[in-house]
Amino acid sequence: MGKIEQFPIDDVPATLPFSTRLAKEQRWTKKFTQRAILEYKRFILICCVLDEGASPSKIVDEVWHLHLTYTHSYREAFCRCTLGKELHHIPSSGGNEEDSRHMKWYQESPEPPCRKI
Repeated sequence: MGKIEQFPIDDVPATLPFSTRLAKEQRWTKKFTQRAILEYKRFILICCVLDEGASPSKIVDEVWHLHLTYTHSYREAFCRCTLGKELHHIPSSGGNEEDSRHMKWYQESPEPPCRKI
């Protein structure tokens, strides 16, 4: 997990770094936000290893959604340079059947060490 875990998600010179913005928007503590980012990175590793992918927790999904808005950081620095491939976020299209499928997928996903943060 080295490269993924070491990925610098915060743009240091930014007035409002990623983690600060995430904490502010989600009303999370700094400590909780750092753990959520770590869980996100661990989830991404699972997605890269499993051919069928995985379904994120709600917390991880919030981190992922915000990271997607940082297009250069996500697409170039993270996916292309760190992961070595594109990783698409495919949201549920809604409905009971789709919700059940995603819940089953989530429950069958390997549990990162801090999923229960």
